Amino acid sequence: MFKIFNTKGILMVAGVLVVIHLAAGLIISPILAGAVIKAMNKVSGTKISAKKINVWPLTLSLTAGDVKIFDPEDETKCMVAVKRSGARLSIMGLLSKRIVFSNITVSGAKIDLEGESDGSFNLQKLAPSSESASSEEKSFFSKFKGKQDWFGKIFKMLRDSSSEKASEKKKEEVIAARKVEKEVFPAR
Repeated sequence: MFKIFNTKGILMVAGVLVVIHLAAGLIISPILAGAVIKAMNKVSGTKISAKKINVWPLTLSLTAGDVKIFDPEDETKCMVAVKRSGARLSIMGLLSKRIVFSNITVSGAKIDLEGESDGSFNLQKLAPSSESASSEEKSFFSKFKGKQDWFGKIFKMLRDSSSEKASEKKKEEVIAARKVEKEVFPAR
């Protein structure tokens, strides 16, 4: 009898993937949520809290519950409170070395928006200004500016090699390579 698919093997792989998915989403990510929130608080300069964070690796999604962001100047004052939120990463975006969210959902959001005397809003305190960013943070993010996917790299290489400037430069290099140069060394 001829078998097209190894059903037993397929079921075993599917079972292992489901166990990994559920273990990561229900056990590992809630345990690591505290460390992630501490790191976010250190980088953002404001206090962020969340009661529940789940990361689902097979669906490339994240869900968070009871997320609160506090005022950087007064940590007792809640500026943003979200009852439930979720985000899903795009697989095509990841393949092109970009972080693209294909779906973002927010429900039960409460935002305390206050105008300041200088015309700005209190939520603008949450985003760090370009002057206040440290040199370490700038250098970390500057690493990602030059990243391109393979299509972009190949396109840039072809564009640069077939442009008029590139062809003129190649001609000048050929002419310079054919020139005979004399070098005279003084006698000792």
